[in-house]
Amino acid sequence: MFSFAGRSNRAGFLATALVICALQLAGGALLLSLPETSRGVAEAVFGGAVTWMLMAAVVKRLHDIGRSAWSLVGGVALTFAGTLLAAFIGVALYPLERLLVPSAELAVVLMIASAVPLVLLTWLHAVTGDDGANAYGAPPASHARGGLSPSLEGA
Repeated sequence: MFSFAGRSNRAGFLATALVICALQLAGGALLLSLPETSRGVAEAVFGGAVTWMLMAAVVKRLHDIGRSAWSLVGGVALTFAGTLLAAFIGVALYPLERLLVPSAELAVVLMIASAVPLVLLTWLHAVTGDDGANAYGAPPASHARGGLSPSLEGA
């Protein structure tokens, strides 16, 4: 789960995402049980580890469709641009004080900001990987047998 090398098919990508989601839920609960004075460093370390695992999963999926890890930079740039656009739309449409507190207006801005990464991740999950070997290695084992790949092995 920490390695950027190799490939991950759609089923493996989904399995990895579900494991990371479960880790986030468990880690979040554990972090909330810590005293507030020591929580900051633990949150930073945990957040860094989760981010690393997510990036590794996305890079392996990109490798499966024949794209380099540099494509991740493009996805992050598009996400950043979408977030900025959402912020500008929010400031243009709503009074600033409505965006600084939980409100329906803030929810609209956050939904707009979530659109770009949601579209990118949906595309990444929907596109089929290369059938044969590519520059990033042989296809995951389940390409050949059509089943769920244990992509977490050797990750």
